[in-house]
Amino acid sequence: MAAVYPATIATIASNKQDDTDAQSGTDLGVSTSVGDHAAHHNQIAEELVAVQTELGTDPAGTFTTVKLRLDARLTCRKSADQNMTTSTLANVTDLSFPVASGQDYMFKFYIPFTSGTTVTTGFALGVTCPALTGYIAYGVSIYGFAADGAASNWFGLGTSSGDKVMSTAQIAASSLMWATVEGVMSNASASGTLQLQAATEVAATTVVRRGAYGEMYLN
Repeated sequence: MAAVYPATIATIASNKQDDTDAQSGTDLGVSTSVGDHAAHHNQIAEELVAVQTELGTDPAGTFTTVKLRLDARLTCRKSADQNMTTSTLANVTDLSFPVASGQDYMFKFYIPFTSGTTVTTGFALGVTCPALTGYIAYGVSIYGFAADGAASNWFGLGTSSGDKVMSTAQIAASSLMWATVEGVMSNASASGTLQLQAATEVAATTVVRRGAYGEMYLN
């Protein structure tokens, strides 16, 4: 009998008894008891249907296996605060991903940060990547310039490796604020690293906070 899963959930009988025909599996009607051997088969049938039901049909989607689909999503998390003390972009530790040549990726970083020592201290973000046959494009959103709903956001676009987007002020010194970086990288010409970078606008410390998070998907 050919398997029907993953296209559809299999219908597997779990009502077997021990007095069944060895070839057809039909009930011989000798007994209504379910012995140890039949109970074992019944449990296997029920477990198989439970697994298929949990996964649903076609769990691999556009990939050839479920493992490849799961491997297509990577995540990273910042394990400790990091001080950014210059206006030159520097790597944000823990927030990077390996990338392969000839592939297309979607990525996003979520960055909580603390402003510098004065209200005029801005924050900068960018992304570096390997050389590209295709392109990289990402949007940067930095929140915190003013009170909620009052010109409180800074937006910018990065179109090359190391392209910097910078705000020029924050709501208050030492206030916890928020930024995001999201984009697409297409057709890297070499394997390497997709790396988040950050900087402060002026000579004052801006802190990228522990718990900053990133995720990347292989398209």
